[in-house]
Amino acid sequence: MNTALPATSSEDASVTPRRYDPLLHFLYFRGAGIVHFISCRTRPAGIALMVVVTLAACLGLGHEKSSVYQLFSLSFGMMLVS
Repeated sequence: MNTALPATSSEDASVTPRRYDPLLHFLYFRGAGIVHFISCRTRPAGIALMVVVTLAACLGLGHEKSSVYQLFSLSFGMMLVS
């Protein structure tokens, strides 16, 4: 059984890096830095509080008579005090 790979052309041999590779590296580098900064300085309860604030802010958009704003206000106030 012949399991040889097919021959490649000269175009395939000279692979150039894509334009978005430096952008992806930059975004990954910054994202990893932010995650490291947050994980070193906050406890799991603080991370949970940030998730609650973010979720309440997203759910409260566009609702004028919603009680979600109370949850947002309480959790945001707790985060400011801490």
